[in-house]
Parts: sequence; structure tokens; C-alpha cells
Amino acid sequence: SDTEVKAKLTRAMKHVAIEIDATQEQQDKIVALVSGAVKELRPLRDSMRDAAGEMRQLLLSDAPDRSAMEQLRAARLAESDRISKTLINTLADVAEVLTPAQRKLLDERIKEHRGRHKG
Repeated sequence: SDTEVKAKLTRAMKHVAIEIDATQEQQDKIVALVSGAVKELRPLRDSMRDAAGEMRQLLLSDAPDRSAMEQLRAARLAESDRISKTLINTLADVAEVLTPAQRKLLDERIKEHRGRHKG
């Protein structure tokens, strides 16, 4: 639910806020931005999953319908583009909420986190 997503994002933001010294106003703005993106993208996630099942059915049919497969591929590509645009716009919006120094701190924390979690 949207309430659960917002609660999870708020908890995560509290941890990040300590690391980058974000104000409460910044935290609230970021949670709102990311919550909005999640809400927008959730139906696309379901649609992409459904499309994978449809493609599987098309491939397993007695006579695969190339036209239907192409239409499905094109639709998935358009959805992927929409997801990518939403993510990039959200990241840019979040970056505008943070100061340059906070963005640098966040980048350092992300690098540290990735370093600890390499296989």
C-alpha cells in the first residue's frame, strides 16, 4: 500500500539523513518525491510481469504469432523507457533538494555500502 511504502521510505530516509545531515524539510521532500515515483511505477511493474507471461504463452503456442510478439516487445520497450525517465527525473529532483556537499557525502556512503556488499 502507499502508506506502507511511505513508512518504509521514511525509515530509510532517517538513516540516510543522519549520514548526510539532511534537514527535516529535505527528508520530507525526498520521501514525497520517491513515494510519488513508486506510486507511478507500481502499475508498470505489474504490467511488465504480465507481459512476460503473455510472451511465454505466445512462444509456447502451436504457431507463434510474430506480429503479436513484436507488439508486446514494443510495448515493453515503451514501458521500460517510461520507467527510466521517471527514475532519472526523480533522481534529479532529489539531487536538487540536497546541497552539493550532501550529494557528495551520499555518493561516498553509497560507494562504501557497495564495497561492503561485493560478492
